[in-house]
Amino acid sequence: MPIRAVHVSELRASLGAARASLGLSILLITDSPLVPGVTGIKVTHILELRDGAS
Repeated sequence: MPIRAVHVSELRASLGAARASLGLSILLITDSPLVPGVTGIKVTHILELRDGAS
């Protein structure tokens, strides 16, 4: 199953909400918003999620 823009967008939203509830800074992200069928998913998008969760 390929990673789709909607998957990354949902993860970004959930991570942003979790960070806000913990009083952490907002997540700085590349290519926002992701447009399904237009914006390709990049390694950078996944690395930003990983870094934001740590």
